[in-house]
Amino acid sequence: MFIAVVETGSLAKAAERENIAPSALSRRISDLEELVGTSLLDRHNNGARVTPAGETLERYARSVFLTFERMRVELSEHGKGERGHVRLFSNSSGIMDSLSTYLQVFLSAHPAVAIHLEEWSSPYIVRAVREGTADLGIINAAVPHEGLMTFPYNSYRLVLVAPASHPLARREQVDFSETLAYDQVGFHNGSAIFSLASRAAQANGQQLKIRMQVTSFDAVREMVRANIGIAILPEFAAAPYAQSMGYAWVPLSDSWAAIELKICVRDIDTIPSAARKLVSHLTDAAHAV
Repeated sequence: MFIAVVETGSLAKAAERENIAPSALSRRISDLEELVGTSLLDRHNNGARVTPAGETLERYARSVFLTFERMRVELSEHGKGERGHVRLFSNSSGIMDSLSTYLQVFLSAHPAVAIHLEEWSSPYIVRAVREGTADLGIINAAVPHEGLMTFPYNSYRLVLVAPASHPLARREQVDFSETLAYDQVGFHNGSAIFSLASRAAQANGQQLKIRMQVTSFDAVREMVRANIGIAILPEFAAAPYAQSMGYAWVPLSDSWAAIELKICVRDIDTIPSAARKLVSHLTDAAHAV
């Protein structure tokens, strides 16, 4: 009932969704607040919002429900003769850089395993793995991940992407500091590439001149093609599209532009056996290239 209120933002809407009288739902929430000894919701005329204590309860409640759902799925798979279900979270770079090929090979060799793949930012993936929402994650190694076990995965370089007519477009390589004079198309706050670029700008005593922020590689390429600004992208997300989209890409000479991806887990010995097999397969496949 509490989760229903959180998701709908209203006791009345939650009661309707859960097919219970609003007064009965309100009483259950009050009983829950009495049990934990603190307010979980701020009730107001337009609905209800969670308090800090409510946010804590929500996080644990979702984790409990997820655990039961995973148990149900895995038991169901065993009943159907299947033997594993893996929840894999990856950042955008990890998904685009050969992951589909690696997973296709793995699933062909392990037809009894099902994989649930979600795309998230690296900081969120770290939290999800810690909390058990994901069995394993693929993250930017520069993102703090204390308390997790990690395994080497892929690596790539960041490059400048610019309209073909841009002053920097014909360079063989460019230092990131040279890009700071120009308008840029950036990723959303919290993304690994945006954080790296922001720190590099600050190290040069400047700030990024962000003209637009987007959430995908596709959107970055389109905005550069529209001459809204230059951008920083992984080479694998820039080079294959340069000719068809009419932009140029130039390697960054900075040492921080060499990006390492890692696979992270809470404890390799306690995750499901199918997840352990997937970790082994991904590390071996990435380093066989």
